[in-house]
Amino acid sequence: MNAVPPDSQSVILCLSHLGWEHVWQRPQQLLSRLARHYPVHYVAEPEIDGSTDAEPRLHLVAHNGPLVAWRPVFPDRPNVITRWCETYVRLVKDLLLHERWIRPFGKRLVTARPLVTWFYTPTPWYMLDHLPTDLVVYDVMDELASFEGAGDDLRWREGQLLARSDLVFAGGRSLYEARKDRHPRVQLFPSGVDAAHFARALNPKTVVPSEVASLPRPVLGYHGVIDERIDLDLLRELARRRPDWSFVMVGPVAKISREQVPDAPNLHYVGQQPYSRLPAFLKGFDVCLMPFALNEATRFISPTKAPE
Repeated sequence: MNAVPPDSQSVILCLSHLGWEHVWQRPQQLLSRLARHYPVHYVAEPEIDGSTDAEPRLHLVAHNGPLVAWRPVFPDRPNVITRWCETYVRLVKDLLLHERWIRPFGKRLVTARPLVTWFYTPTPWYMLDHLPTDLVVYDVMDELASFEGAGDDLRWREGQLLARSDLVFAGGRSLYEARKDRHPRVQLFPSGVDAAHFARALNPKTVVPSEVASLPRPVLGYHGVIDERIDLDLLRELARRRPDWSFVMVGPVAKISREQVPDAPNLHYVGQQPYSRLPAFLKGFDVCLMPFALNEATRFISPTKAPE
């Protein structure tokens, strides 16, 4: 069988709300596997770096063979901020031209290789008005419009993206039910589990991290983002009622202030940890917790930590 010519191999541009270096979850799991078959450029949403004299740029976050992850960085200047969309489009367009994934054809751009544009957020749906593409995939992993700080027009943006998508994946049953009648090709695609990775928690050779090993037992632990989805009052009350139990929270605090997070002698926050260390932390837990609140932000979640 002849090898596929490089210029005819499909390539993937992924536009995501999450930085690649963020907590390892659905985008990283799926795109790292897709990269075994197709070159992938993963571009997060832009961030403002606070400088005023630099130029907008793509900051290289990871380069793992055929997968390259970028974080757009914008200087804090009015002429950049007011032209946010235009600047973001230009950076992505220049990247694809440099990679020869797209090329000029007269006064317009065309794909030079079969290009899949894969969205994890509807915010930059407008990219489709400026970049050529052969297939549009929208992978819905969360109800982002219900999250803290979500833009008022995010549901409208999702409508625009759904109208332009060729295929829609829903990461959970509730996400699927909310969209199955809004697009003709919505597929329920629940997140799985890296069984071999998390089976390390059962391996006698796996060493429990020092952050957990010396704590009084029982140890009740959580791993994931600590944000508005966590029932902070419940966590505070658990720690108060059971001062002889140890509660360990593994993950970054996001979208809420550190002052909102309850403090107690038996509450231990160890921060974001590498994905490689999670099975060792799980081995040290007597009970695994998912202390989610019942609110708008959790109505549609399908936590990957459940199968993990």
